[in-house]
Amino acid sequence: MAESCIITFGSEQYHLRLNLLSRPYVKSEDRWDQNAIETLVTARTGVFQAKISTFIWPLELERLRAILLDNKEQAGQAAKVVFELRDSGLEISFAPGRNNGIEVHVTIREDLADSDASRLCFSVGIGRSDIPGLIEEIDEALLWFPPI
Repeated sequence: MAESCIITFGSEQYHLRLNLLSRPYVKSEDRWDQNAIETLVTARTGVFQAKISTFIWPLELERLRAILLDNKEQAGQAAKVVFELRDSGLEISFAPGRNNGIEVHVTIREDLADSDASRLCFSVGIGRSDIPGLIEEIDEALLWFPPI
């Protein structure tokens, strides 16, 4: 088994990265807990960086994949879509960008319920040619962490 699966939006210096690490509750009696994937979210926007530890579920990965696939098939025409991780302060919104690309707006907050909480907001543009690689990264993650 891979040590981790990584999904990266952007470049090395300017990115949002989801590093899927493990399933710490796989022996739980609760199926919801069994599916939880421990995830380290990192963001780099030049000099500013953020890291949060959270959980992601296979259904959320499938939804993220569907959003990217829709944007690949309807580049420049897809509607704005917001993707939010259920148990963290991470919100990713996708909107049509320049040259048939996608503008990925990222907000990381300490606390989703607190509008005054510290936050890091930035945007990353991804080209249409980047989408298949992102979908492959998600497919690989779903192979290692399929729904239970």
